[in-house]
Amino acid sequence: MSLKKIRDIRILLGFVFLGIAFSLLTTPPAPAQEDSPYRILHHDLEVDLYPPIHKIIARDKLKVRLLSTSVGIITLHLHQDLKVEKVLFNRRPLNFTSITITSAQSEETEAKIRAIKIFLPEGQPRDEVMDLEISYRGEIYDPPKESAFLRFVAPSQTTGIIGEEGVYLSAETHWYPDLPGTLATFRLVAKTPADWEAVSQGDLVSRKSDPQGVQTVWKVGRPTDALALVAGPFVVNTQKIGGVTLSTYFFKEDAHLSDEYLEASARYLETYSRLLGPYPFSRFAVVENFFASGLGFPSFTLLGSQVIKRHYVQPYSLGHEMVHCWIGNHVFNDTRQGNWVEGLTTYLANYYYDELTQGEEAAREHRRRMLVEYSTYINEDSDYPIANFQNKTTPQDNAIGYQKTAMVFHMLRRQVGDGAFFKSLRNLVKDYGGKQASWNELQAVFERSTRQDLNGFFRQWVKEKGGPLLSLENVQILKADQGYILQATIIQSPPLFDLHPPLVIESSKGRIIKILDVRKAQEQVSIPMKEKPILVQLDPDHHIFRRLHRTEMPSNLNLLLADPEKIVVYPAEEATQEKVHTELAHRIEKKEKAKVISDRQLNPEEIKTHSVFILGGPG
Repeated sequence: MSLKKIRDIRILLGFVFLGIAFSLLTTPPAPAQEDSPYRILHHDLEVDLYPPIHKIIARDKLKVRLLSTSVGIITLHLHQDLKVEKVLFNRRPLNFTSITITSAQSEETEAKIRAIKIFLPEGQPRDEVMDLEISYRGEIYDPPKESAFLRFVAPSQTTGIIGEEGVYLSAETHWYPDLPGTLATFRLVAKTPADWEAVSQGDLVSRKSDPQGVQTVWKVGRPTDALALVAGPFVVNTQKIGGVTLSTYFFKEDAHLSDEYLEASARYLETYSRLLGPYPFSRFAVVENFFASGLGFPSFTLLGSQVIKRHYVQPYSLGHEMVHCWIGNHVFNDTRQGNWVEGLTTYLANYYYDELTQGEEAAREHRRRMLVEYSTYINEDSDYPIANFQNKTTPQDNAIGYQKTAMVFHMLRRQVGDGAFFKSLRNLVKDYGGKQASWNELQAVFERSTRQDLNGFFRQWVKEKGGPLLSLENVQILKADQGYILQATIIQSPPLFDLHPPLVIESSKGRIIKILDVRKAQEQVSIPMKEKPILVQLDPDHHIFRRLHRTEMPSNLNLLLADPEKIVVYPAEEATQEKVHTELAHRIEKKEKAKVISDRQLNPEEIKTHSVFILGGPG
């Protein structure tokens, strides 16, 4: 059966409402630490929070290892609005100064950071572990900013906030003095108002409450790349599963949803402990946030109120964030060489859970959707290797860093086999827990576990961009002495990939699957068969990452809007004075770079070669 390379015509009629969709993201990882003559080993933090006045008063006792005898200055980063009051070494004050530097928070925002330069006493020996005590205070109040895209929305963004609605302090806040990218252990004493609860990472060591406030003590005994602290007027519910404490921290109006989230967390905990090895923390908490978010931290996830109310217990939401407790928040991503974490987490949570619980038909449909998303959003200009993916800020990033990368892990699983694939993942968690890993370390783990040379696979799929476009053509069924011979040509459009697509042949006796080797622009196939083939399909179950033909893709709004040559048609004579359709057409033109014309200007020939978006009612 030949797949003709024709352009499909997409025409949508009627009103279109451009709304806001919600997207779950993990916290962006801190940049990997550059070579430095000193390392932070431990933070011992005491923090008092005053939400009504947005204030924090804090003291951090740091253990810093000197890796050189020539260290004279230690530079640490801190939030721009936090003022260091004193720095002590062996109870004696040290001189320090600060300058303001700018750091990119996202494509839309920049963060101002205070760089604290601490002048050390002369003659500190190499490998000395210094105890520094830094006292500081100030206000942190950056209200969340809604950031909306057509077809895609990132969570509300903020560099940090202390307010009556709640507290959110993350790595991007720089709420404690740190060296970016360092891996350290933590002890945190957090003091909040009465009837509030603080949540952080690791073990909850103790909690004390009195009329003046609540004090919780948290301990992170394994090195981690950042510490997060959130707080609010939460109702806490808890249950134990094995040795793991599951908790919900919900606002009072949503506390009745606790059991649903605890039960779902228990299911995911059981499933992924079998796949990836023992859960690496003593607790997992689902925490309600006062702004739109879907953020994963070591041992807890922070979900916005609207998400909580929508019962977001699905694998692609709650399950996704739990998988991050193994992948991303226990095995850390080395951002100097891209971000493999989101693609692997997407494969395990968003995709593989469907395969486990709903069977192959659901899995097949999920693979098809991943290919549709890549084929919809990615063209030659927007494509890049998945090794270059860092964070999701556009639909194109999502298509490459999440969907394509998940499909690459699917192909890797099929190449090495299920047993070797999941053994490799367990070895990854065991060997790199508390450490940073890049694509190179990931490849090395798989090669050791499978005893295979995977250099060609990772070079082609990780370091090079693009995806193959395949066609099955010139299909012939010839009569032979002992049955039939199926002949066909596999056409691969440049750039060429080394592929092993399945050819599925159906006859009256059932289904036969032949794994092909496709390396050239044209590959001839000749297969002897006893029964006459009825149907021949190339990769009908979507096991190979590839670019879909337009004829393989359903009509959808995203496909139309991603077309660089789309046309938006509005009625020349609006039925109302508001000119709703005309205004909407020009909004799309501005946002999506479309050609906008009235229905009187539409040339019927253009419909044959363009995606057409027609606004208006039956008239």
